Amino acid sequence: MSRIVRYIYLLTLVSFLFACGGNDNQNSESERSSNIDSNGGGEQPYSYWSETAVRKILHTFAYGGQATDTQIRSWANMEPRAAIQQMLTFEENNPLLSPPDNLALLQGGTLSYLQEYWGGFLESNPTRSERRYIYATLYEDQLTQEKYLSPVTLQHTWTASINRRGLNPFRQKVGLFLTNYHMAVSVHKVRPTMIRSMYDDIMEALEAGIPFHEVLAIGATSAAVAMQYGHQYNRYNNLSSRFYGNDDFAREFHQLFFRILGEDYSLDYHENTTIEHTAWALTGMGIDRDPLAWGGSARPFDYWTDIIDFTDHVDAEGRTLNNFTNHHVNSVEILGADIRGNTAKEKIEALAQVAINERESLDSMPVFIINFFADDNLNDEKIAEIRTLWRSIEPKNLLTFLQEYAISPTFHREDTFKYRTAFSRNLALFNLNTVDDEEAYHNSWTPLWTINEQGALPFSPAHDVFGGQTSINAANNPDIFKSAYNTAVDNPWSVIKYFESYPAGSADTWEKDWARVIPANNFGKYRVKEVGEWLWQRFVADGLKNYGPIERAYVTAFLATGNDFGMIVDPDNPDASFTPEQLASEPYRSIIDANEAATIDLKNSETIPHRIANRYVGMAINFISMTPFMFAMEGR
Repeated sequence: MSRIVRYIYLLTLVSFLFACGGNDNQNSESERSSNIDSNGGGEQPYSYWSETAVRKILHTFAYGGQATDTQIRSWANMEPRAAIQQMLTFEENNPLLSPPDNLALLQGGTLSYLQEYWGGFLESNPTRSERRYIYATLYEDQLTQEKYLSPVTLQHTWTASINRRGLNPFRQKVGLFLTNYHMAVSVHKVRPTMIRSMYDDIMEALEAGIPFHEVLAIGATSAAVAMQYGHQYNRYNNLSSRFYGNDDFAREFHQLFFRILGEDYSLDYHENTTIEHTAWALTGMGIDRDPLAWGGSARPFDYWTDIIDFTDHVDAEGRTLNNFTNHHVNSVEILGADIRGNTAKEKIEALAQVAINERESLDSMPVFIINFFADDNLNDEKIAEIRTLWRSIEPKNLLTFLQEYAISPTFHREDTFKYRTAFSRNLALFNLNTVDDEEAYHNSWTPLWTINEQGALPFSPAHDVFGGQTSINAANNPDIFKSAYNTAVDNPWSVIKYFESYPAGSADTWEKDWARVIPANNFGKYRVKEVGEWLWQRFVADGLKNYGPIERAYVTAFLATGNDFGMIVDPDNPDASFTPEQLASEPYRSIIDANEAATIDLKNSETIPHRIANRYVGMAINFISMTPFMFAMEGR
């Protein structure tokens, strides 16, 4: 791509994103008057339901997913509620959303299982042997052979779980939301195995259909949270009625977990009763230590386990933990309710049921959830719809809420607009650019470091207890745009990559094969015009609404020739820029027509022509990846 076109596109990208104000609550009169009733204005119920609507859901909630075109058409032809119950589930495996080529790859989907499996040496492990160490629970230093817990191996495992066929990228996106944003735990403060267990316990509860307040209570009573906030050391002397410890998590339990700031109570009551008594409830939560917990780490700091035993007991290291004795024995008043329980676990479970039904939580929590997943352009009407939906669900169930919202006219409005975080953009590109199981397991490239360079990492919230990088952060940070731009221009191999030789002198190679998923036309040919439109819909999911003259000219030029449009028009002046009006005139129109009419030799059985054809597709995708429409999702 010529430098001038790249520069113009960067400016277009910035203006496109900032034109929307970098604001998460734009309440214009035109927006407030927009129709959100599926029957309003003569519109039939679910008239917006289409293949594009399905793809928007997959992009928004599942990092694009890996569903086949046939499956997407099937969902588009189904009644929306029936379709969404197949698309979005909390099962460990969703072979419709993420179909493996080999059903044997339908393995367990917990992070604990995946880390042990991908990092181990079972014969059935599809991971390349020389890459397994990057997933292992105990990382082995290649120089010293010292073994220890590493946050990086957990981060690699989560990132891979988004992309591996047969798993469930929607489940993993929700898991990241709950741990990185809603509960905001960090591997910089706790051990990665604690976060892993918390993540798996939460997702197992969601999969079982447990009410959402019980899911949040599981997180609130986890070892990860107890270590992060230090209340593992909190204790209450029931004889002297004295509390020893901090009230850090007592405040965050209400503010982060349930979005309660105490607006419905006096400041004195919220601070000195609700917060103080919650701190008392969080006593007796000492964490066990075990030198052999994770296979024998060389570092004593890794001896912390993911266990909180709420009894008085001696742990595997020989430490006495008086969790029952150190707990505040009597009931406590919190949020105007009498909270009872013999242990911290019992009291927090009782408190969670009260907290989720507080007016402030009922108003704030659903808006926070939808703002994270789906819409940065919420207005009064949409907020009212979201709150009404949340209140209608009893008991509160996160899956039901997300499913119902995903098919609702509230989501499928023209004024829905969602900026993409470094997670959302790079992982969707990673998923949609992966063709099959071979590539998913054997391609050594990972977007983890690109995501990190752009200000985000799994289990490492950028804003500490205030959560990870938000979409508004991403939209307002020019460094993220610069990083993405430089990656696309200076390091396009991550997208264009079409083969990889295995190490140690092996003659084997991994080969890209876009013919596995790109449909041929009725004559068995891959015509550039059709391939370009298919790629745009796959990666942008806008029904070709934004596939304008400039985008079409460059995408088809790469597909047909492997060069950008400027190079084709005038090799002596490749940096020339073009307006849509110019492209509609001669000689440009004839060049575009010729490119669109050309075919791509994706079915060629010879190695070099096959690789060239796949390289051309990769170059077109690389161009698409840096258009403004990959940085934000518009409504219908």
